[in-house]
Amino acid sequence: MKKVLHIQGHALQHASLDGKALKITLSGQSPLRFPLTRISRITISGRCNVPIEVFIYCVTRQIPVTFFDGHGHIRGQLLPHLRQPEPLGFYLEQLPYHSGFKTVYALWLDNQRRHILKQVGMENGVPKLRAKQFHDAVVLMMKTMHCKDAFNQGIAWLLGFYRAHLNQIFHNAGP
Repeated sequence: MKKVLHIQGHALQHASLDGKALKITLSGQSPLRFPLTRISRITISGRCNVPIEVFIYCVTRQIPVTFFDGHGHIRGQLLPHLRQPEPLGFYLEQLPYHSGFKTVYALWLDNQRRHILKQVGMENGVPKLRAKQFHDAVVLMMKTMHCKDAFNQGIAWLLGFYRAHLNQIFHNAGP
C-alpha cells in the first residue's frame, strides 16, 4: 500500500536517491530510506534547502510533490506530465452537471463527517448525537484564543492538503 511521505523542510538536511529508494537525512537523525514504490505523494512543509533534482526524479516516477509554507498554504507543486493540464476552475464548473455527482458527493460528504468524528473519538452513538458532541467539543475548544489560533491553523493545513489532492486528481483525469 502506498503512503504519503510528509517531510518537515526545515529539518531536511540532505535528499538523494539510493537505488530505487529516496534517502533523506533529517537534522540529528540517521539517513532514512523510503522505497519509491511505496510512496503515493510527497509533501514538504516549510523551507526546503536541498536541491530539487531528487524531487523532479520522483515526479518522473509518477510521485507528485507539493510544497507548503508554514501555515498550510501551497507554495508550489510538481506534478507528473500526463496531459495538458486544465485550470481547476473548468473542472469545478463542469462537476455539478456530471450525472452521478450528487450521489458521489453525498457519499463522500457522509464519509468525511464520519472520519472527522472518528478522529475526535466519537465513533459510537446516533449520528445526530455524535455531531452534537463534536460541535460542543469545538465550541469548548474555541473559548480560548490560543486554541482558536491552533484550530484556524489546522483548518488552513487541511484546506491546503485538500487543494493539493484535488489538483492531483484533476491533473490525472485530464480533459
